[in-house]
Amino acid sequence: MEIRSATWYRVMWVVLGGILAAFAVWITIELYRAAGISLYLVLGALMTAIGLGSALIGGRPSWVRVDDQTLSYKPPVGKPKVAARSSVGEIVPQTGGRVGPFYTIRDKNGHKLFRIGGGCDSDDIERVARFIGVRFMPGQTLETLPLEELPPDVTSKVEQLLAEKARDAAAETDSPNEKST
Repeated sequence: MEIRSATWYRVMWVVLGGILAAFAVWITIELYRAAGISLYLVLGALMTAIGLGSALIGGRPSWVRVDDQTLSYKPPVGKPKVAARSSVGEIVPQTGGRVGPFYTIRDKNGHKLFRIGGGCDSDDIERVARFIGVRFMPGQTLETLPLEELPPDVTSKVEQLLAEKARDAAAETDSPNEKST
């Protein structure tokens, strides 16, 4: 089984990167005409490179491939990440990535094997999870994690993060009262 990053995702990066590059080239030319070689020219060239880089890199497909022995992920840039299919325990979708949602592949002990970047549809990743025969845990947050199923070191870290979050929330609710008195 093989899935690729969504076409709309790759097109979005090409279009946005192209627009950024075109705008940066135009600004760079105008600044060069007005001021000659300056720091602004260097910054314009840098923005052009960033735009072209995002168009070229973001437009490349990534894929997830599952065979009898392995689960592998090939990002747009970099080496493929491979795990033994038998070691995969669950796939957890998460938000907060730099470019959208991402998916964490965990082993049977709850430890992270690797992360699948954005661009793959959630339905496709869920099909991969069903194909492998592992849990797909959509919408997990710290509050909804099944603590009894996690390893002790992970459970203690999650409990610590939840306690910190509760303290922060309590401090925020106390702060407005102190300001009004």
